[in-house]
Amino acid sequence: MGGSNNKANAWIAATVVVALLILGAGWLLAVSPKLTEASGARDEAIQVDGLNDAMRVRNAALKQQFDQLEDFKTQIRQLRVGIPTEAQYASWIAAIETAATANSVFITDTVMTAPTSVDTSPAAIASPQPTHAEAEAAAVAEAAAAAVEDANTATAEEEPADDATPTDTELPAADPAAPLLDGLYALPMSVTVQGTYPNVRAFMAAIQTGIDRLVLVTSFAATSLIESDLSAGMPPVATGDVMLSISGMAFVLLDPNTPVDDDVEVPPLPTGTGVNPFMPVSGSVPTEGDAQPEE
Repeated sequence: MGGSNNKANAWIAATVVVALLILGAGWLLAVSPKLTEASGARDEAIQVDGLNDAMRVRNAALKQQFDQLEDFKTQIRQLRVGIPTEAQYASWIAAIETAATANSVFITDTVMTAPTSVDTSPAAIASPQPTHAEAEAAAVAEAAAAAVEDANTATAEEEPADDATPTDTELPAADPAAPLLDGLYALPMSVTVQGTYPNVRAFMAAIQTGIDRLVLVTSFAATSLIESDLSAGMPPVATGDVMLSISGMAFVLLDPNTPVDDDVEVPPLPTGTGVNPFMPVSGSVPTEGDAQPEE
């Protein structure tokens, strides 16, 4: 009787073990991969929802910018007046003459030089050109630093050398960054006017803020005049009048959307007829046979 019970208990225990093994194998082979797959799908869904939220925010911003497109175009047109896509020297000179007339000053000289490219790289913007005083101070400081370095070098040569210690390796200089704004050119100019002190001051303010063209005044020099009469086309001068020389520049920003046609044929320059233009016209100079007017 006891033996049969032992056999039954053994069978029951074996059955339980087999069942547990089957359940474990099913978990490992079927349920666990599915749970892992479901967890990955859930994480992926969370990421997709985050991307969708970001895209919705971006689309809303783009829609807002699109609604403001006409305003942006208007701003660009206004900025193009101050910084046009062409030099437009004629209109610029006309604006300067208008400012001179409005402020009762006389233009004695106007010089426009060739355009120069403006370096808009971050390195150039971060380190602007120093003034003359700053350059002199930097030269003095550099000379003093060189003298100190020479003295330290001489002292180090006299003392015994210690064990070599590693030093920090200098990083190679980074390449210059690309320009932030391509196609920006400066048009240097200088204009000299004379008039009363208040009038020349008003003229200088007018060419900076009173005309549509954006003009940057880089330097100016004023000279006091003494009384003189009208001469050589110059207006009379009263004591206390000022001659003001202004140097500055306007700007041109080339339109990157304007195509450049390299196949445009340049017409040839006129060659002339070969006749000396300084020779008198026939009939304009009396000859020996021509009748002379009676005195």
